[in-house]
Parts: sequence; C-alpha cells; structure tokens
Amino acid sequence: MTHPKSSAVAERPRQTVARRDWLLLPLIALIAVVSAGGAAEFASRRIFSLGGEGIGGCIVTNDPVTGTRGLPNSSCREKHYESQLVEYRFNSCGHRTTMQCASPPDGEFRIVMAGSSFTAGALVQAQESFAELLPGELSQRTGRPIEVYNAGISHNGFPSVVEAQWSGVLAQHPDLIILVVTPWDLEKAPLGTADREHAIVSTDLLNRLGFYHLRLIFALRHTLYLSPSQYLRSWMLGDQESGFLKSEWAPDWRARMNDFEAHFAGMARGAHAAGVPLAVMPVPDRAQAIMISMGKWPPGYDPYEFGEELRSMAARHGADYVDILPDFRNVPNAGSYYMPIDGHPYPSGHILLAKMIADHLAAGSAPLLQPGHSASTH
Repeated sequence: MTHPKSSAVAERPRQTVARRDWLLLPLIALIAVVSAGGAAEFASRRIFSLGGEGIGGCIVTNDPVTGTRGLPNSSCREKHYESQLVEYRFNSCGHRTTMQCASPPDGEFRIVMAGSSFTAGALVQAQESFAELLPGELSQRTGRPIEVYNAGISHNGFPSVVEAQWSGVLAQHPDLIILVVTPWDLEKAPLGTADREHAIVSTDLLNRLGFYHLRLIFALRHTLYLSPSQYLRSWMLGDQESGFLKSEWAPDWRARMNDFEAHFAGMARGAHAAGVPLAVMPVPDRAQAIMISMGKWPPGYDPYEFGEELRSMAARHGADYVDILPDFRNVPNAGSYYMPIDGHPYPSGHILLAKMIADHLAAGSAPLLQPGHSASTH
C-alpha cells in the first residue's frame, strides 16, 4: 500500500521540471532568435551603411527664377546603402562637371549632356560617370578632340527641372545636345490626385510598420535581387514601376509620356532656335536591361517599347535618336551593372554605357559629330 504513495511523491519533481521547461525553452529560443537577428542587423548596417551629408546641400530647390539647380561652387558627400562614398563638386554654373563654364577651344567639338541622376552620375565619382568617360572613347574612335559637358542634375521632377535649366544648357555653346532619358524620368512625371494619395498611404503604412527601417530586410532584398529572374518577378508585381515595360501602356503611363513630350517640345524649340542639333537617347533601367540581355520576356511585355515611344517623339520634334537599347543583347547578366535596389549604374555600368554611346556616335560617317549638322526630321 505504501508503494503507490511513494511513487506519486517521486513523480512530482519531474512534473514540476517539465512545466518549467515549457516556459524556459520558448524563452531561450526567443532570446536566441533575437540575438541572432540583432547580430544580423548589426552586420547588415556595417555592410550597407549611410554616410556624408547628402547631395541635398548642393541643390537649390526654391529659386523662383531658375527653378531647381546645382549650387555654384559647392561640394558635398554622399553614401547610400549600395554605393561608395561619393563627392559631388559643382562648377560656377552649378553643373557637376570637371569643366568650367566657357566656350570650347577652337576646333574642339562640344557635346552637352542633359538629363537626370543617371546623367549626373549619381552615386559614383564624377570621373567614373559615362559623361566623363565618353570624351576619351569618342576621341579614340574619331581621332578628333571632343569634349562632353555634363549638365545633368540629380533631383526629382524631371523633365520640368531640365526644361527650366535649358537656357543654361544652351549657354555652354554646344555643337550637339544629347538628352538622356530613363524610365525613371517618366515615372516621376506628375500623377493624378488619386494615384498620389494611394502612393502616400502605401508608403506611410510601410513606414508605420517599420519595414524599411530594418537594414537586415534591405540586405535580404539586395541578395534576392542579385538573381535576375527573382528581380524581374518582384519588379513586375506593380504597374507603377514596370508599366513602361508593357507592350500596351496603361493610361497613367500614357499620361506620363504626354507630360514628358510637352516639356520636350519646349526644349526642342529652344535648341532649334539656337541652331543646335538635339538628340534623344534612352538609357534602360535595371529591369529593362535584364530583359533585353536575357532575350526573353513574358507575354504582354516589350522592353523596346519605351525606346520606340521616344523615337517617335524625337521624330515629331525634329530631333535625332541614339538607340543603344539593342546593344544590351550582347551583355551577359546586364543586371550586374546596376545597384540591385537603388537601380543606378555601378561604375562598371558607366564604363559600359560610355562604350555603347561612343560606338553609336562614331559609327560610319558620324553625322551627329560633324560641325554644322542639322537635326534630321526622319
């Protein structure tokens, strides 16, 4: 009779230990997960760091006369998650170029490049940008002195910002103006009120959740987007960013293109009045470059449609068209030349672009590089 009682007494400590373990084990697991996550976040912040005061200190945005422009004779530094630490220096005209505002030397052909952040060489050193690399490539191919003046500006609001600065572009005494256009430039064209409100609500929701504050999430996205197929799959989820890749544009992207052309018409009139030939050149974003490089895309998509829209626009306004898009068919893994999340080209991407542009401008008799060339009407 005493055995069952002693057995029950003996089992009590084991039951107590078991209940305690049910509490301790999840707690230990939670501590381990938090510690591992904290270590991963710390490492991610070391790898994908920010630095410098930012380019905003070198940009004037509230001048009612000139609009947005670079601050003359200013300099600032900037480092984004995927970039190196970059220094921006602006000349006395507020342009990010190593050249000063002056007429070109006698006998030297001057190209002025206008555009947004791709043209300005955002997140790379000035000497690494395709605008700075292009003169050497062109002079080597043509055997004549050619210089490239970079009038690009890194700021939202293209194309209205570029049109507002058009007199400054013409003031650099160009023999040729090349307007560089990226899909991002159309994406930033004005949207309808409903679209703006939707974008603001979506962004605020993500910020409230703290999603983008975790550098570990950024690191995981960066790693995932190194895969071209994964990047395209994610990119094509939203029409706001990828709508330009459709073979048939949605009304909002058509509206963006119409807004862009309205500004371009003013630029073309100014260039023609000054007797300066004007050329339009598309530069693909990362998704577009990947599609062309892979040589295949889903039904309903066409990475060349963006360029065809610009070609037609240029023809309507008597401008030339420089088409480098097909050249990406010969570039394996074209996405590796772009920052996976930010989307701007790496220095290697600028080298690639400089060679492509030089090949097209110097091809054949190179009419665009002949003094006195008049823009064709196609």
